Amino acid sequence: MYGNGKGNGNAAQRAGGRLARRVATVGAAALLAGVTGGAGVASAQPAVQSAAQSSASAAQAQRSTHVTLNNQTGVSMTRKWASLTHGEWQANSYPAEVIGAWSSAAWQSQSDGFATGTEGEAVYVTNYGEIYVKWNNPYVGSNSYTCTASGGHSCERSGGSGNNASVTFTVR
Repeated sequence: MYGNGKGNGNAAQRAGGRLARRVATVGAAALLAGVTGGAGVASAQPAVQSAAQSSASAAQAQRSTHVTLNNQTGVSMTRKWASLTHGEWQANSYPAEVIGAWSSAAWQSQSDGFATGTEGEAVYVTNYGEIYVKWNNPYVGSNSYTCTASGGHSCERSGGSGNNASVTFTVR
């Protein structure tokens, strides 16, 4: 039924092997996608990490920088762009699209390789000008930060030392 009986091997075994490889591939893809389950039942697992999980992950990174941007102005700030020169964004942590008047936002980047650091920058705009923040937490050397504001705003920095740094920029 499955073979021609002429020494070509068992076609049923070959078909079963192909099926097993397909099931393994689908299973691996489901695992990577965060889907688990048994007996034919799959359930999506939440992609959001708790604060404790995020902190644990950052603590495992060789370098990380937690950035807080305080908007102490009467106008909203809208993100124009943000990027990392080195490292990766901490899970579920990217500069906010909008930071309302008299509020703040926080994000985090971390190193992503052996003996590496993290470096990034973000630009926000208001009706009055741009706010530019930059952080650099290298594997070797001192941390450095830049914060500039135009349109009559000022920018101050506090904190930011250590391998797993926490820096706060305040725009007034």
